[in-house]
Amino acid sequence: MRSFTYYDLIDLFAQSGCAVCRLALRDAARYLDSLLYEYSTDPEMHRTMREGRGLCNAHSWQLTEIMGGALNVAVLFRSALLEVREIAETNDSARRTAERLAPQSACPACQTMREIERLCFETFAKHLSDPTFEAAWRASDGLCLPHVRLLLPSLTAENAARLLNHQKTVWARLQADLEAFQRSFQAEHSAEPLSEAAAASWRRCIALLTGERGVFGVARS
Repeated sequence: MRSFTYYDLIDLFAQSGCAVCRLALRDAARYLDSLLYEYSTDPEMHRTMREGRGLCNAHSWQLTEIMGGALNVAVLFRSALLEVREIAETNDSARRTAERLAPQSACPACQTMREIERLCFETFAKHLSDPTFEAAWRASDGLCLPHVRLLLPSLTAENAARLLNHQKTVWARLQADLEAFQRSFQAEHSAEPLSEAAAASWRRCIALLTGERGVFGVARS
């Protein structure tokens, strides 16, 4: 039996960008909507907010973009603030206080994204040789590099080759578009028409090498 994720991926293969990124962003947005409008008074959610010191930076700010959600954001984050204040009132050492102020649980929106990634990778592993799935996949923009790296270890050698063969085609096409975009800035080529794909290639390159905005966040040591 084919899962909802199977059909979601096939639908998203027809759109631009990495389908796994798109699904992760979609599910995170749905989660945040439900958090504000269904769970803002839920005791278990308030416990999660206290333990996590709110949500992660990216998803906390994403909440502020949800229309009409300001009051419920305040209600939820008040719980996190109360926890921080309680910890600050203790007489622990500076090191111990710093440790206790750190989030004690993962951001639930991030967990939602990781779960859909897991389901996507399972679907690829199971169906990449499926004719319908493979045809839709081969017509797609491929996956972003971070998701390629995360997916590869779960694939058989045969399916890994399938994945990489398409990715190599995608990357070669992207390079050609990037070079056409660069040439368009040269005087001798300035009058030549530029395709939509070439004009957008610099943004596509960022998305394909690092993932869609909001999926992988900031890397800090």
